[in-house]
Amino acid sequence: MSVYLFGNDKGGVGKTTNAVNFALWLHRQGKKVVVADADPRASACDFSAAANANERDIPLFVILPHADIAAQVARLRQSFDYVIIDSMSSFVDSARAQVIAALIKGADYVLIPIGASDLDLWAVEELTDMILTRQAITDGKPRAAYFFNAVKENTSLFREMYNCQGYEYKLPVLKSVVPQLEDYKKYLRRGQCVLDLPQNNEARKRFEVVAHEIEDFCK
Repeated sequence: MSVYLFGNDKGGVGKTTNAVNFALWLHRQGKKVVVADADPRASACDFSAAANANERDIPLFVILPHADIAAQVARLRQSFDYVIIDSMSSFVDSARAQVIAALIKGADYVLIPIGASDLDLWAVEELTDMILTRQAITDGKPRAAYFFNAVKENTSLFREMYNCQGYEYKLPVLKSVVPQLEDYKKYLRRGQCVLDLPQNNEARKRFEVVAHEIEDFCK
């Protein structure tokens, strides 16, 4: 029973897309998975509705209300092998920050998608500090890592950031990368994900590498 939190303090960075793809990757291995949508926009549940309308084979998706959120996560943990949480995107007020703190407290692992820019690193500073504060009193739990998402790998800035040239990261960075490819978003409105594409599709192959690394990191 493991809880994975996909989080970032910035919108549009790939939290939902990667949370959904990772959940379906686990589901198709026969794991008992639930996707808990904690974002008020409920984009993950919008995907679920589209998938159900098209009779796709998907795991259970649920809305995660913010009231007593820690207890809700604990209940889900008891019923599923994997709880995949799609977090909200902004610390706009203290109440929302408290919800995110509760999600971090209830998670075993936190995965943070980032882009290849200084703005993307600045955007995750508060979330990172919350994780580090929690780790300091819990013997390093939850384990957390950044991973590059929707990046152009042929740019000098990405190469500098990926190779840590002039950059220091407070958390580990996964080696595998989700590149900027249209296929990651193209089919979502039809309730399809990257795993529905042919096995030789580049977007699918690259995500499966990322999923395997996430799984290895979280062992």
